[in-house]
Amino acid sequence: MEPHIAWLHVQLRRLGVAERDLADMTQETLVAVHGRWMEYDPERPLRPWLMAFAARVAANHRRRADVRRERTGLMDTLDDGFAHHGEAPDDMVAAAQDRALVLAGLDALDDDRRVVFVAAEIEGMTMPDITASLGIPLNTGYTRLRLARADFVAAVTRLRSGGRR
Repeated sequence: MEPHIAWLHVQLRRLGVAERDLADMTQETLVAVHGRWMEYDPERPLRPWLMAFAARVAANHRRRADVRRERTGLMDTLDDGFAHHGEAPDDMVAAAQDRALVLAGLDALDDDRRVVFVAAEIEGMTMPDITASLGIPLNTGYTRLRLARADFVAAVTRLRSGGRR
């Protein structure tokens, strides 16, 4: 499980968990996985199964009242573990702005669409693996992905234009 912890960290961040909460939410995910480990089918890939746990933990975390009241600041976005050290300051700022835009675009997606979008578009998981791990029909997965793509593009376009609709 050790090699998957850093991967879970990244996925939870992509699923809307603030940097300051990643360690706790990773631990919560691992506890949930441990509790259901006997249900894991070793014939199936592990990461889609882990992604389903991460998606539920992230969704529950985002729904909590204390998290909804807090807004992720620029410093959370800049210090998100994706920084590329050794780059020119202008490049680092541009990369941080791009990451902030992507994370804000992901924040605009509802939880069901977001997990499918992250798994398919960012992680490159196959739709059969995604839908099997989430326990949804294959066509539902493709529909969520199609709608998530449209929502993501609309959100990024709106954010780039200064938030005007």
